[in-house]
Amino acid sequence: FFGNVLRDVMLEDIIPLFEDCGSIWSLRLVMDPLSTLSRGFGYVNFTTMEAVAVSIDLLNGLILKETGAMQVNANVPNCLYIGNIPKSKDKDDIKTEFSIVSGGILNVISAETKLIWGFCLVEYDSIQSAAFAKQQLNNGTIKVFGSDIIVDWADPNEAKKHKIIKVLHVGIISKRSSMERIKELFGEHGPIQLVEKFADYAFVHCENRDDAAKAVEDLNDRTVD
Repeated sequence: FFGNVLRDVMLEDIIPLFEDCGSIWSLRLVMDPLSTLSRGFGYVNFTTMEAVAVSIDLLNGLILKETGAMQVNANVPNCLYIGNIPKSKDKDDIKTEFSIVSGGILNVISAETKLIWGFCLVEYDSIQSAAFAKQQLNNGTIKVFGSDIIVDWADPNEAKKHKIIKVLHVGIISKRSSMERIKELFGEHGPIQLVEKFADYAFVHCENRDDAAKAVEDLNDRTVD
């Protein structure tokens, strides 16, 4: 796993770095499906464990395009981000519904019993189980709870964060809404660490969980100009 890279970093920037560490079997930079930018992380499969060790030794902490210290570690991608879930559903509902699509679910990660946030992370027992579930859910024929859900690989670091959740998913926002406006709106409920805006949704990182909960209660279903 590699992360903490700028969203405008492309494969041609990444590949030479890892090629210097050993023979690459595959490399994937995870992209935002609604833009031409990356999501700031990806996965590399090497042909040997020695190459994995070399990449961690050489690249972890590397400054790449002034983005700060690049993160490189040995990690198996087995967690999916699931968005646009009806907020009335709980973890048991999610596990039951997703088990119909595929097996191998270990855990549904959410800060609350009820999914008041509208999204969660689903952890699988292997990359194969997670990849199969992602393929099935993204083929356009399967609806979960009658909704068109959002499915993508989860950043392993986000999986840890969401267990003590302070990150809000803000869906269906105008493309005209700026990060500054979103930060101003959510900042009324407490300090904001970061706003990540994509095509028609955003992630708002609150400084503490209580502020995040207050923002959800006050701003859910509110129109953002």
